[in-house]
Amino acid sequence: MIRRPPRSTQSRSSAASDVYKRQVHGYEEHFLSERRVRSSKLVVADDDPFNIKIMKHQLENAGFEVLTGNNGEEAVNLFKTYGQDIKAVLLDSEMPIMDGSTAAQQIRNIISGRSLPILCITGNIGEEHQERCLQSGFDMVLSKPVKFQELIDLLDLSLIHISEPTRQAEISYAVFCLKKK
Repeated sequence: MIRRPPRSTQSRSSAASDVYKRQVHGYEEHFLSERRVRSSKLVVADDDPFNIKIMKHQLENAGFEVLTGNNGEEAVNLFKTYGQDIKAVLLDSEMPIMDGSTAAQQIRNIISGRSLPILCITGNIGEEHQERCLQSGFDMVLSKPVKFQELIDLLDLSLIHISEPTRQAEISYAVFCLKKK
């Protein structure tokens, strides 16, 4: 999984240390109790009906409300329809009609500054492809097959801190660092 680097002046190791302190001092319980944000609406777009079925099933079991599309254009239209109700977007990078990168750019233009996690789900694990995805407006790139518990944890953290975009990036990176230990 590739993430955008934190947008803050706080060092990465400091961000990881902050999250570690929260876990040590019992704040992990607080994060877990905050999972009730899962009633949030998500947009998921993929051109493979099987992938959509699996993602929808897993995310709904975790408590999210999932709106699905078969391509980037449908994802953008869902976002236009539901606007402020959408709390995160998950897009396949390569779809017909409109690819995930173009959809991510269009959604970024619509929200103009609002903090919204847009995740790329791709079967292409090449570093160059993942870098292009990040440059086109995605916040994170996840490779297929998706590890659903990791995805759900990332969504939980992103949605808990949605009003603090800088903090959100720091926490996402810190959790990534802690998982590597």
